[in-house]
Amino acid sequence: MKITYKINFVCHEDLNSKENIDFEFVKEGTYVPQQGFYLGGKYCALNNSYYEVATDEAVVYAACFFPRNRVVGINGDIDPAKAQQVAFNLIAHLADNYGLKGKYTTRK
Repeated sequence: MKITYKINFVCHEDLNSKENIDFEFVKEGTYVPQQGFYLGGKYCALNNSYYEVATDEAVVYAACFFPRNRVVGINGDIDPAKAQQVAFNLIAHLADNYGLKGKYTTRK
């Protein structure tokens, strides 16, 4: 079955911030995640998933907090620009090492 993954790389305190980066890719598989999962060694929290029986396709929506958590300062403040760079590096890592080529969009 074709599974479309829609990942929200969280680069700000707010999950719906315009500074977050959305990454979408399609992968063939036999299993649709029902809980969190690892993407290139980074944990993604599952927001929602569904399977369409008629077309044998699934869509998975998840959030990856790794970019935000990676740049938290001592005082708990987050630098969104640095978090975005971490997200871009992670997307490049996924493409190079796992062949997960997709499209990403910034919300600005």
